[in-house]
Amino acid sequence: MGRLSERNPCYRTRQQIADDIHFALHSQISFGGRHSIYKKAFWVWSEFEGKHQGCIWWSQAAIDSWTTEKKLKLLCHEHVVPMSALVHVLESLNDKSAKNIRNVLHKFCVGASILRTEHAHLNTLFRSKMPPGWGDLPLSQRDPFARYRHCSNIVLVCNNSNLPDALNRPRL
Repeated sequence: MGRLSERNPCYRTRQQIADDIHFALHSQISFGGRHSIYKKAFWVWSEFEGKHQGCIWWSQAAIDSWTTEKKLKLLCHEHVVPMSALVHVLESLNDKSAKNIRNVLHKFCVGASILRTEHAHLNTLFRSKMPPGWGDLPLSQRDPFARYRHCSNIVLVCNNSNLPDALNRPRL
């Protein structure tokens, strides 16, 4: 999907995305209807600064690959917490206020640029779920990067500090 221009009529701020989810959570629409709203919102949120260019989290292998080969087709934008797990978090919130929803999205709706091969490996272990016991923890103790901690061969790097300048800036 990638970042939407602010001139695009479908553009929403992160606050508007959280407000849309808040509205869906409090509406009488079916779970399937809410799920459709969530999925689109998760993609827009996680790619808000860009699908790859501007993405804060990268695997070290993706950085190395991009530095040497510059092939976007080798990369994958991955949801650090699978969307199905994030849906469960939202649906089970006790405090469904817009502010709390925004906090949940900020903590758990995180995108990462990783190699497609890393994504395939991650999916063999945790395709649409988090590691065992993750959902039993209080929300404040849930580590959004738990899947990566269980896959020791995938090392994520934050803050774009190791990224080439061309990828270090959000696309506008």
